[in-house]
Amino acid sequence: MKQIIGGQMALPSETEIPPVPVPQAKVSDFLDWREHEVPRAATLLGLRRYWMSTLYPRLAERYAEAAGDPEPRSLEAAREVIDTLPGRDRFLWMDRYIHLRIWEEVGRMADERLAERPDLLDEREDDLGSLTVPEGFQAPAYYTGYDFHRQDGGIWRDDRGALVYALGARLVHAGRRAPSALHDALTAAIPEDLAPRRVIDVGCGFGKTTFSLARRYPDAQVSGVDLSLPVLRLGRKMATEEGLAVDWVQADAEALPGPEGSADLVVVSMVLHEMPLSSIEGAMREARRVLRPGGVFVALETRLIGDPFRDVLGAYHSEITGEPYINAFRAREFGSFARAAGFDDVTVRGFAPPGAPEKVDRHIWSTPWALLTARK
Repeated sequence: MKQIIGGQMALPSETEIPPVPVPQAKVSDFLDWREHEVPRAATLLGLRRYWMSTLYPRLAERYAEAAGDPEPRSLEAAREVIDTLPGRDRFLWMDRYIHLRIWEEVGRMADERLAERPDLLDEREDDLGSLTVPEGFQAPAYYTGYDFHRQDGGIWRDDRGALVYALGARLVHAGRRAPSALHDALTAAIPEDLAPRRVIDVGCGFGKTTFSLARRYPDAQVSGVDLSLPVLRLGRKMATEEGLAVDWVQADAEALPGPEGSADLVVVSMVLHEMPLSSIEGAMREARRVLRPGGVFVALETRLIGDPFRDVLGAYHSEITGEPYINAFRAREFGSFARAAGFDDVTVRGFAPPGAPEKVDRHIWSTPWALLTARK
């Protein structure tokens, strides 16, 4: 209580001074670029634009000249021509250089942030939703035995890996679309007649698609499932900052949480191509198991476009960026996985997220997407 002494206001004692609340660091703020990081990030983005808009079209022109008319119709014959082209080695070297430099740069960013707040992802009482970690959980060997996308250390070992992954995703997509745009578009493509009570996002990572699902279906129980505990911890923090209550579960796509027929919607976004064929088949069967009769399965994936030149370069790009199972996945017809698992009404169509061309062909380097929808 303030006191008046000799006509002057006395200072309160130390016991009367209320503690000043310390603002909690927001994960979303830590994912923003800092002023001193912008020049290096801009340099990498400029190199990538040069690679996409100059080196790639130049290589396409040289291929058209060397291939003759008619052009090779098989991937093997197209590869033989591509491997003789002037500029081929420079194109692939630049691809690898940019990819590795991005990880180096975001690794530096993550280290700086974690040095400031090593407890950034620690659990707090006000975290929304839940986090379930089965005792003794072990991820499959195909996952722990390889650093996908050549991210040093992967995303499953520690919090640094999760933060590096999230920062890398921001950098890779910078200048093309808002971070949530692709995932919002995917969620908007889900059949409108569905009013799910329980939704499962398989291979959710730190929740890019999970957040979109939770926003579209605010009355549903939304679960994000992933093999990596660090990305689940990151996802829960980010969801809490958005006011989204999500159940985060560490689990294998081949052993999903929940009894048979307990889910109305299962979504798998950009995950299947990271798995061996046998695990894809197991994951599809498991998705069907947890769905109720009439439930919907949705999967977004990359695909071949049917142009041997572009598809061979896509295969080279996937090897460079560290995706060991993608070429075997692409060699299979996408819908065949769902049909083999027993799904009905299987449809596959092209998908163009905001900022992407409606049709991907030889004239522009862009990721070709395919959207699969099926029902149990």
